[in-house]
Order: sequence, then structure tokens, then C-alpha cells
Amino acid sequence: MTEWEYARARFPRGLLQPQDGFRFSADALLLSAFVRPGQNSNLIDLGCGCGVVGMGVLLKNPGKAVHVRAVDKDAQMVELCGKNAAKLGLENELYPDRLDLGEKALPNETFDLAVANPPYHSRQSGRFPQKKGMLTAAFDDADKDSLSVFLSAAKKTLKNRGNICLVYRSERLQDILIRMEENRLRAKRMRFVHGQKEQESRVVLIEGVKNGAPGGCRLEPPLILYEGSRLTRQALEFCPFLACNAERGREKM
Repeated sequence: MTEWEYARARFPRGLLQPQDGFRFSADALLLSAFVRPGQNSNLIDLGCGCGVVGMGVLLKNPGKAVHVRAVDKDAQMVELCGKNAAKLGLENELYPDRLDLGEKALPNETFDLAVANPPYHSRQSGRFPQKKGMLTAAFDDADKDSLSVFLSAAKKTLKNRGNICLVYRSERLQDILIRMEENRLRAKRMRFVHGQKEQESRVVLIEGVKNGAPGGCRLEPPLILYEGSRLTRQALEFCPFLACNAERGREKM
């Protein structure tokens, strides 16, 4: 077994991440499994962090000739993303790029598919971390609507009828659907994720289409992650990468 084959077999274990910054959670893995790229797709990972979502899409869809441009404004994250891609032997399929989503240099109508794990939380709600990397990745910007920045970037970079896949807090579903409509991104597929069968949904996976026709949003069966302290068969079939997080409560990778 080659070094990169070993790294792929262990994914997402071993990915380089900042010691004191934002570290990806199981939500990123769920998003990578939710994506359905077509053959020869060009994908943009908006706010890529260490690259886990784009890499998950590539590893789950071998043979589809998907190419990922992974963009982030954090230079450290872009550097780690590049190292992780090389470690997995994906350097010819995933291209890290330091780019702010609000910049005019963002490519125009270039991509078939966009993925994003935008900040979930409002700075008006509860406590938030003091470390800048964790703060900007998990919480709305104090001076602007971070969710709209992500969605506006998707609208600009996607081709007409291109798709966007996102993961977001279920309790803020109304917020994201309104922002998507404002950016001509119409929701067409959704799946609610539950920690346990009897629990309320914590996050929702959403697929939208740029300039999509009205109506016709498909609601997939709920995804139940755990039965007691063990991952369900349903969860592992949907996202095999969760096997690295087999015991309940170990959500940070």
C-alpha cells in the first residue's frame, strides 16, 4: 500500500489542521457525502478550511473526473489544504487558492457545483470563542451578513442551473431559504439530520439550483446518526467517513 493509499483509507484521520483555530466537525463529512457531482464536474469549495469537504467529495466519487477549486481567505488554511491534498494524492484534482469570497476576483459563472459550510451562529446568540480563526468560521461577521456573502459568491461563480450544496443549522432553516431565494438559488433537495431518533434535528443538508424553477423541493428521509452510543448503519452507509467518529459525542475530528 502506498503512502497516499494509506492516507485515503484513514480519511479524515490524519488531516492537518490548525492547533488553535477552527477544526472541522462531522457536519463537513455529512456535507461531502450529500453532494452528487456529475461526470467531469468543476466544483468550488467556498471557505474550504483544511479542505475536508472537497476531498471527501473526490474520495466518495472516484472515476467521475471531478476537479475542485478550494478557496479560503485564511492563508494558513490554504497552506494546510494544499498539504492535505498532496498527502492524499489529490494534488492534481484539488487546487487550493487564497481568495476572499467578497473579492471581485472571484470567478464568474465558471463552476457546475459549489459546496459551503457557512458560519451557523449569530454573534447576538450566546457565548462565542475568542480565537479569531474559530470565531470567523463558526459565527456571522460582526459587520456583514456572512451567510449572504457565501450565497452571493455561489451565485457569482456557478453556471446557470449549477448546483449548490450546504449544511446549516435546522433552527435557522427559514433564514437560509430566504437568503438563497434572494440570490436566485432555489432549494430542490433537503435532508434533516438527527443525533438520535427521538431528538430534534440539529442540522439540515440542502441542495439548491441557480435560477431553478419554482416548486419541486424533495425532502429525503431523515438521517439518524446514533442508536445509543453507536453510529447507525444508515449513517455509515450514507457517509462511511463517519467511522472515525464511532462513539457518540466525539464530533470534533
